[in-house]
Amino acid sequence: MLQTVSKTFFQVLAGSQSLKNLASRYGMRARGGFARRFIAGETVEAAVDAARQIQANGLGVTLDYLGERVASIAEADAATRAYIGILGQIAAAGVERNISLKLTQLGLTIDRATCVDNLRRILDAAAARECFVRVDMESSPFTAVTLDVFETMWQQGYRNAGVVLQSYLPRSEADAARMNALGARVRLVKGAYNEPRDAAYQSKADVDAAFVRIMKTPSRRTIRRCSTPRAPSRRIARLIRRHTNSRCCTVSAATCRARSNATDSGSASTFHSVVNGSPTSCVVWGNAPRISVS
Repeated sequence: MLQTVSKTFFQVLAGSQSLKNLASRYGMRARGGFARRFIAGETVEAAVDAARQIQANGLGVTLDYLGERVASIAEADAATRAYIGILGQIAAAGVERNISLKLTQLGLTIDRATCVDNLRRILDAAAARECFVRVDMESSPFTAVTLDVFETMWQQGYRNAGVVLQSYLPRSEADAARMNALGARVRLVKGAYNEPRDAAYQSKADVDAAFVRIMKTPSRRTIRRCSTPRAPSRRIARLIRRHTNSRCCTVSAATCRARSNATDSGSASTFHSVVNGSPTSCVVWGNAPRISVS
């Protein structure tokens, strides 16, 4: 029940400017404010500072500009320009050059062609700065179109991009095989949206079992990065220990949210605790460049 309430709360927060303003005013005011568990700061500079702290503890980072489902092409263009600006600031700051984004933030629900053009603008800017772009997965109505757009960009030669799969969706096993056939890099998460029964597994046991099956999928470069927003089950933990050769976590700013589809913890202190103990937010493995996970 608490998990469902948590998912619903953060999905409402992501879509409400008034609630974002409230969280900014009260949740970010004090160092221990409730929003600081999920948001590293309200500026890119604050996120970069948090990223440096996290990297100093041996973790990788990715920056996520908070927002999704914009209401106009102008807002989609503003988000695109913001991401391009963030890429420049990341490169200048010398922190890991990784960002994560949602296609609805780039205008997917308004006009698909505009969204694709905006994504291409970001990928071009990222390539010029040797940055990696992770296309986040959203709720199940957007799964198919997100993968289609990602594959379109991949077929056009954009190799500085990866995508996310959610183990609570039964379709993800087939989607993992599809991405593997491309040779694309995939981050695997359990999933954090409040999905209907006909779209997603409802029990933790089923989600965990699917997570393990996808983790064990033979791959060329895919399923190199896996994450779980809570402490992993013993079975998943055993697989993590068997295959992991490095650890990564994500950072954010309000602007850059501390990610995991709005459920994992994201303060620098939380990430530090992961370094010194068992990973509870995320893990990463594989021989490709480290990309932080959420």
